Amino acid sequence: RKAKPARSKPSARALRKTQENFCGSPKTITEIVKRQMTESGANYFVGQFAFGDLTLQETMRSIELFVRDVMPALRNMS
Repeated sequence: RKAKPARSKPSARALRKTQENFCGSPKTITEIVKRQMTESGANYFVGQFAFGDLTLQETMRSIELFVRDVMPALRNMS
């Protein structure tokens, strides 16, 4: 069998262009999620906070910021 060639990891910039992945301040995330939910008509959001080489502490900090600053802004969307 032939070995599969190693895939290069997409850059954060490339992922942001596709809007499949985003990062930033709570304000930036709120704006992106609101825009995507409005454009798609979605009534829920699924986030992935643990990925790559983030530590548990970094992941938990992201979740805390999302819960404290982003979720309240999304609650009243209809």
